[in-house]
Amino acid sequence: MSHIVQYKQLAVDTDRPVVFLDLCGVVGDTWPIHDGMDFVDPEYIQYFKGGDYIYLPIWNIMKRIFQKYNAQIVIVSSWLSSYLPSDDSDVNELAYFLDYPLNGSLMTSGGYGRGDAVKEMITSLKLTNWIVIDDSKEQMYKDSTFFNQYHFVNPDAFTGMSIRDVVYLECLLNDRTSEDYLITDYDRDKLAVYSRQPETLSPETLGRYFFRENGIDDLVINGNRYIYRPNNPVNKLLVIESDGAKPEPLTKAKILDVLIHFKEQWNLITSDQSI
Repeated sequence: MSHIVQYKQLAVDTDRPVVFLDLCGVVGDTWPIHDGMDFVDPEYIQYFKGGDYIYLPIWNIMKRIFQKYNAQIVIVSSWLSSYLPSDDSDVNELAYFLDYPLNGSLMTSGGYGRGDAVKEMITSLKLTNWIVIDDSKEQMYKDSTFFNQYHFVNPDAFTGMSIRDVVYLECLLNDRTSEDYLITDYDRDKLAVYSRQPETLSPETLGRYFFRENGIDDLVINGNRYIYRPNNPVNKLLVIESDGAKPEPLTKAKILDVLIHFKEQWNLITSDQSI
């Protein structure tokens, strides 16, 4: 039985989860793209308008999770204007593009106004089953007690949604009890697009993705010590070739050493099967 409630122009069913979804920095900015379009097969990128785009491998996984839990999507991204109902032509255009129904959009501008609008809607409708997915948490959602880890997925603004973020999303939608995730080993491998053209990877991406995702900041490979310093404004990943030597930027040979190490560790595949 549905329990439809209205908030301004938006209507949602309180018996189904509500996801407040940002797009830029979530599915529109992902780490492979920032290292050059030659690095990613064009088939993985889908453009909306005005230069906005989504990275299909990660969005397709998120979409399957939304479908599994019958989630309702309210857009909080600048891709749409504020407070648009589901029957608005702009919402319908974006829904068609994403291949997923949308309930409309809420506050799509920046600043604390976005978090305040989301909180007002949640409290007004007494929603209990809700999640925010946004790369800008501290900048837009000032009430950290309300927007806590049980209701918020906060991907890195530069890398977009990672495998860890996607698994966490499904944990939240499933009340954090199920291990029956839709993420497959093949999904993990396909998202590691670096296996197609590894020579195009930058040391910064190596640090962001491989070291950060695995919680590593110090690693020895083939006798060389690699250190990851995310707060370093210039070189986030450096190599020390011998005891007492100064940290140095990575050469192409060192980049390949790191790639080979992680490829062997994860036993990645390179099938062209579609997600």
